[in-house]
Amino acid sequence: MKKITGLILFGESVVAGRGVKDRRLSFGRLLKEKLPIPVLIKGKSYITTEDALNRVDKEVIRKDKIYSHVLLLIGNNDPRLVGFNKPKFSISEFKSNMEQLIRKIQNDGRDVIVCNLQPLDDEDIHRIHPAMPKFLEPPTTPYEWHTKYSDACKEIALACEVQFIDIRAKLEEEKKKGKKVIADYCLDPNATGHLIIAETILKNLYKKYNIEAK
Repeated sequence: MKKITGLILFGESVVAGRGVKDRRLSFGRLLKEKLPIPVLIKGKSYITTEDALNRVDKEVIRKDKIYSHVLLLIGNNDPRLVGFNKPKFSISEFKSNMEQLIRKIQNDGRDVIVCNLQPLDDEDIHRIHPAMPKFLEPPTTPYEWHTKYSDACKEIALACEVQFIDIRAKLEEEKKKGKKVIADYCLDPNATGHLIIAETILKNLYKKYNIEAK
């Protein structure tokens, strides 16, 4: 197993820190604060896996080799519906894009870690994107539609034989307890959600790479 000497966080709005009003409370900033290795945050809101493929050279490949590992957290925008039962990218396209991303990063000599996606709920989706449910054929709900992409992340990690970190389970658990983990004004995690994501990732990295917090 390769020693972890630095970590690039690569993905979309969750990586960028959207959902918290103070970006210092984002999971990326929390990892920078706690990990005893350099952490580079490369997130951009609204991008898809296709966009990520177009950005990976600049945001990952050209970066210093001290960043031995890359954590991918992306996939929330691929399932967004643009027509009846028609997402921006289908599950098969999403998987193909993710696999290309992983292979490209691995070919650059870096290890890859894949995360799944935060849980949404139908009420939030109806409120923030009221047109989306109209594009789905019942009985499929927006939550179920989005969950398929989150589940695919684990399948992709297994197929590519890379580390997988389940950020979703703890978020789901806290939601069931009545705790708010998603921001009121968007579909990204709020400060509580970002903290849970950071704690989950830290726990996994500490255990796998035998590193300690600062």
